[in-house]
Amino acid sequence: MQAPDFVACFRYARLTSVIHVAAAIRRPDFAPPPGFSAAGFNTAGYTGFAAMIGAWFDLSDIIAAGRVLVMQASDADGAPSYLGAAWTWNLFSPRLAAFSAETTRGWSGAVAYRHAWTPTLSSNVFLTRLNVTFPRGPVIVPLDPRFIVTRVAANLVWELVTNISATVELGLMGVRARNDPTRFLGQPGRSWALQTWLSRVFSGGFRTALAQHGSGG
Repeated sequence: MQAPDFVACFRYARLTSVIHVAAAIRRPDFAPPPGFSAAGFNTAGYTGFAAMIGAWFDLSDIIAAGRVLVMQASDADGAPSYLGAAWTWNLFSPRLAAFSAETTRGWSGAVAYRHAWTPTLSSNVFLTRLNVTFPRGPVIVPLDPRFIVTRVAANLVWELVTNISATVELGLMGVRARNDPTRFLGQPGRSWALQTWLSRVFSGGFRTALAQHGSGG
């Protein structure tokens, strides 16, 4: 059984900005499969870590009302869930299921900008980058394979009535692999996704959504 993560967070808020810093420590629970270097894997006694820093800025006084800028960066070793990377694992070869993703190390960064056109119509632009390295295995993986995922997306949000909104979002994603001559991480390339959804915010900030998704490569 894996022990719970220990997370500490510091948050500093002002009227037009918020800055947060967080750190996490975890003890991964897995057994390295045959053919992989024990030195390259997090062993049972290994402690994973993650560090994050983020900022939120209200640009209303600088540019115009309804402009918001958000930034975040993360670094992790043995704790990939803190990179915001859970949605990327299924992009690659099924062989990734042969070992735990907890063995990776990497970093991620994200920038988002929000523009309110009217009181009920707004749009957001996102740029994210993820860089993850897998450990070396002398039999299956001769190098330290790495994948780099860059995603750009933009959406349009229309508040139909109070607390109910409709969103349409177009995203483009590029995947590159390095140190991977055997295509262990699968075939790199580009893809796009078009998503639409309806969402409702309930009291206390709880949100639910009904989504439709389309994609291509």
